[in-house]
Amino acid sequence: MKICGTQPPICFPLRLFRVKKAERSSTVGYDNPSYQEGANPDNGHPENGKEKNPKEGKKLKKAVGFFELFRFADRLDILMMTIGLFCAVLHGVSLPLMIIVFGQMTDSFVKSGTVPNISTAVLNDSSTNACFEIPGLDLEADMTRKELTAYAKAGAVAEEVLMAIRTVFAFNGQQKALAKYEVNLKNAKDFGIRRAIVTSVSIGLQTFLIYGSYALAFWYGSKLVVDEPENYSIGQVLIVFFSVMIGAFSLGQAAPNLEDVSKARAAAFDVYSLIAKLRSIDSSSKEGHMPESTKGNIEFKNIHFTYPTRPDVKITVDGHDIRTLNVKWLRQNIGVVSQEPVLFATTIAENIRYGREDVTDGEIEQAAREANAYDFITMLPDRFHTMAGERGAQLSGGQKQRIAIARALVRNPKILLLDEATSALDTQSESVVQAALDKARAGRTTIVIAHRLSTIRTADVIAAFNKGMITEEGTHSELMNRKGIYYSLVMQQEESFPEVSFSGILALNKSEWPYIVIGIMGAIVAGAVIPAFAVVFSRIIGVFAITDPEVKRQRTAMFSLIFLALGAIFFVSFSLQGYMFGKSGEVLTMRLRGLSFKAILRQEIGWFDDRNNAVGVLITRLAIDASQVKGATGTRLGLMAMNVCTLGAAIVLSFIFGWQLTFVVLACIPFLIGANIIAMKSTFGHASKDNKSLEASGKISTEAVENIRTIASLTREDAFYERYLEHVDKPYRTSVSKAPFYGFSYGLAQSISFFVNAAIFRFGAWLIVNCFMVFEDVFLVFAVIVFAAMNIGQTSSFVPDYTKAKNSAQKIMQLLQRKPLIDSYSEEGEKLSNFEGSIELRNVKFMYPTRPDIQVLKGLNVKVNKGQTLALVGSSGCGKSTSVQLLERFYEAIDGHVLADGKDIRGLHLSWFRHQMGVVSQEPILFDCSIAENIEYGDNSKAVTQQEIEEAAKAANIHSFITGLPNIVQQALDEARQGRTCIIIAHRLSTIQNADIIAVIQNGRVVEEGTHNQLMLKKGAYYALVHAQVHN
Repeated sequence: MKICGTQPPICFPLRLFRVKKAERSSTVGYDNPSYQEGANPDNGHPENGKEKNPKEGKKLKKAVGFFELFRFADRLDILMMTIGLFCAVLHGVSLPLMIIVFGQMTDSFVKSGTVPNISTAVLNDSSTNACFEIPGLDLEADMTRKELTAYAKAGAVAEEVLMAIRTVFAFNGQQKALAKYEVNLKNAKDFGIRRAIVTSVSIGLQTFLIYGSYALAFWYGSKLVVDEPENYSIGQVLIVFFSVMIGAFSLGQAAPNLEDVSKARAAAFDVYSLIAKLRSIDSSSKEGHMPESTKGNIEFKNIHFTYPTRPDVKITVDGHDIRTLNVKWLRQNIGVVSQEPVLFATTIAENIRYGREDVTDGEIEQAAREANAYDFITMLPDRFHTMAGERGAQLSGGQKQRIAIARALVRNPKILLLDEATSALDTQSESVVQAALDKARAGRTTIVIAHRLSTIRTADVIAAFNKGMITEEGTHSELMNRKGIYYSLVMQQEESFPEVSFSGILALNKSEWPYIVIGIMGAIVAGAVIPAFAVVFSRIIGVFAITDPEVKRQRTAMFSLIFLALGAIFFVSFSLQGYMFGKSGEVLTMRLRGLSFKAILRQEIGWFDDRNNAVGVLITRLAIDASQVKGATGTRLGLMAMNVCTLGAAIVLSFIFGWQLTFVVLACIPFLIGANIIAMKSTFGHASKDNKSLEASGKISTEAVENIRTIASLTREDAFYERYLEHVDKPYRTSVSKAPFYGFSYGLAQSISFFVNAAIFRFGAWLIVNCFMVFEDVFLVFAVIVFAAMNIGQTSSFVPDYTKAKNSAQKIMQLLQRKPLIDSYSEEGEKLSNFEGSIELRNVKFMYPTRPDIQVLKGLNVKVNKGQTLALVGSSGCGKSTSVQLLERFYEAIDGHVLADGKDIRGLHLSWFRHQMGVVSQEPILFDCSIAENIEYGDNSKAVTQQEIEEAAKAANIHSFITGLPNIVQQALDEARQGRTCIIIAHRLSTIQNADIIAVIQNGRVVEEGTHNQLMLKKGAYYALVHAQVHN
């Protein structure tokens, strides 16, 4: 069965017709639905399902619950997390136990007692703190979700642009693409800044409340010690105090992790929704009937169709409703060759192997021979192991189509679907491939969708469509005698065939230096609060040694108020710090993403041909690299600055109040630093490898989503899933192998502070006994060191972020500093004042950068003068398209000259020169925007008016496009080239008969040149091509 015609309307009723086993049926007409990669299967009509209430969307939960994050954890995951949680609890308990020892040591100076009431008072205050924390986390999760949504939109823009990079370059659309990308980045930046504000204010407010609890604890504790000295002691007051304080500090250390949890909850909402989505057609399902044999009888009953498939549709295979058949089994029995061939970024052999998983190398070669692909494959340097490139970018259109045909033949299907299977082939290849397809159809049910009717004349049944209905049905002869739709299409085609270094990264943040300076000031103040707190803490301990109750009450009240003041100061300074560093970090992230995307758009086309720069890889890098750099800047940089200030102030105060004890402490610092360096080394080594694996997985997922219809028709979902898991599994296994060493080094870094505390206690006691220090100063030095050590521990938790940031920063800098071979942004070059449009390729030699062993052009010479039309014809891979890409300066010739009005185009202004040319590609690219915007894209040098858009549409006959596609396209091209120098690359020779010059290319050289009549009289290569097409 064969189908041809124009594009489909929204909905069409199809009356009953049958295709029996081994029949070849053809459907022609003005409205055919084409099986195209990327077609939109959902027109959004109400009948597609119930209309959604817009209010319902607002009620949807936008973030999953915390425990829902572990929904897909298996038993091993749960076991490891349980062990890790148990170890974390032991680690968390160790410091409070040390505080009990500290309290008992303090009681060696004063009397002991019990203090249950203080605990109650402090815990009541802590519960108030929790009430403020929970709303902050929810608000932060909401801001995170909106930020991720904006970044996702930016990623979609980048992906669309990179998939059509040649079209973007041809129309100088880089600035328009960059502007659209940066709009989404700005939205993400705004939400990121709001999230930073929420986080910093929330933490600042929590800290203020914690300091308030300190004030309450000491005031109430002193009151109990004075009023009931026989029951309450300073030692136990300190136990309660330090226990709450350590909990508060632990909460502060957990703040960055709580931020990550908020991000995870927001991101998991979309991911888990996708995983949980019920699929009406599940290709992985084992359910459904799988007949032992297939005859191939196909029947369509009562079809009323709008995407997606409606419940009342009934399509049968051998009498079985296809909805009752196993989806995977059904697709394995169908071979598909689409109108636009889709190849994957792997070898040619693997692309053919996608047709059938268990195919042998011999069967692959035989399928290639049957598809007329064997000869050109064996001429490639790696033969069947040659990489096809992203979407087959390394191959010509005809070569891609022949590999797609071989992929369909290798699975030996019972049903064969051919959607314009030979449309991209030249005449010489087409006749051979068509004969191979005719042979392959023997004994198979075949459905062909065709516009070019010469390929379907021998069909057993031809069905002509008009407005979604079959209006004619019969053989070629029967339909020609009726002189209806099919007859008119044949007549139209006989007249004319349709034209087928990290510091360098931080330097980028210099424009935000006012924010950074203010943020540093806030960090200094916030960092100084902690040592100041230590001073007040030591003095308030001395208060408990005062014997006068009234003085003790006054001093305690004063220091309690100072605690409260310190909390207020920390709230203001930390909130200010968080906002300033948050904004500078978000702006830096936006700038890095923007500069990276701009740098990508600046590269030459040859750079994109490299598989290391495939679309999926570049999209992953845009998303990951800038985010990882941000992980070591912004709010985290503020916390680092605050910790450095805390450490510096702690050392100064320690020298002032106890230089002897401080020297002991300083002697321990190398051990602290050494442990952190070990922790850093343990994570640095595999960050780069992890990123490469993630880039590869991103490439595979992008490729799979872009080509989902082809993958589904080949039933190779599992193969792509396994390839994706293979790359995702590498970072996991690396992390597992590194985990023991990293765990040991991280534990060492965290435990060193306990050994330092032991040294301080032992030496401090000796100093007190020998009257070198008073106990208040020992407590001061101890408190300062404890707090500084806790901050050092917090700093060590940032080591993995800095490791990843350094690696990503190096990659970004490498991209930004790369000088492209052809700079699209260059302002150099001459702009001709009176450009006429004469073009000449003089002795041009060329080979693609990714295939340096194959010379495509071997001294090409061709010339076309002002206003003339030059047609380039020849077999696939002969260099026709390559010639135009050299003219567009997508590549540079390795020898020879490409001249425009007698001047080498390398000396012309690149953007200006490309603006002088209009391009209609073999596979036209349209962007995800309105038709008007797509037409407007043709001139990106100015603001195109609506009138100009409408005039261009009329000139291109778009208004009558649906009713007369075969003639109208050619007529539009004929009108468009009037008064212009025009270069045509064509397989359909009827479209170039009026060309002023026709050049026949073979093996990278022009072998014949002249007008249509001149070349026909020569009876050479051109004559042979025309003769083959006429007979076909």
